[in-house]
Amino acid sequence: MLTRRIEIILTSSRDASARTRSFLNELEIIIPNSLKINRGRRSLDEVFSLAYRLGASSVLLVLTDKGNPSKLELYSISHNIVNLEYKLKIESLSLISDVKLKKAPRLPCIDKFECTELTGFLSSLNLLRFSKCRSFMDLLKQGSSCEIIFKDLKGEKLNPKMRLSICST
Repeated sequence: MLTRRIEIILTSSRDASARTRSFLNELEIIIPNSLKINRGRRSLDEVFSLAYRLGASSVLLVLTDKGNPSKLELYSISHNIVNLEYKLKIESLSLISDVKLKKAPRLPCIDKFECTELTGFLSSLNLLRFSKCRSFMDLLKQGSSCEIIFKDLKGEKLNPKMRLSICST
């Protein structure tokens, strides 16, 4: 029996809004070896324990504010020890479901790399790819923020598009 390797668990705060669930679905498509789980009534400790049992090395938690994704927290899991590695504020977000053309980026490679502050975060998500591309990702510096823009192989912009800034932990 073949099973896929799971490296990153994607989940949200409890009782996630439809927009947050859509964002998680889109992240699952973009991030290689990821698995979205519905948190439901699980505590964060239960999510971390499940991730450890599945062999995942990270958990990406999407937090919400007034029904919209507002922050990303990336936790590393090693020998059942959990550490908060990155906390990012989502300053703006445009989802695939927000546009007519519903085309998702898959296996994105870095095209423009202006925003090095996200290097560690993207590396932890297996998104620092430079070969075998099915789409491209631009990391653009926007003041103190980083904008992530996805494009297809022809250079047409795709959603999701987001602007992130690093929060102090």
